[in-house]
Amino acid sequence: MEVKLDMIKAYDRVEWHFTAEIMKRMGFEPRWVESLMECVSIVSYSVVFNGHIGENFHPTRGLRQGDPLSSFLFLIRGEGLSSLMSLAM
Repeated sequence: MEVKLDMIKAYDRVEWHFTAEIMKRMGFEPRWVESLMECVSIVSYSVVFNGHIGENFHPTRGLRQGDPLSSFLFLIRGEGLSSLMSLAM
């Protein structure tokens, strides 16, 4: 079976709780997983529209551009996806 995936598009759509769950199943210490997830999830955004700043909102997926954790998390998520595909076959 051959499967073609667009990893670039899929990467930013992966929920953070999926990443945390994969890390726990891979044997990472829960405290380490919690600390890492805190680093990526403390971000908040607001939109300026016609000179007015909107309310802050908190994303549930994706990373800030240039985040040093992005390469590491890409590999973790890829491993999780690979495992799920192996189970499905």
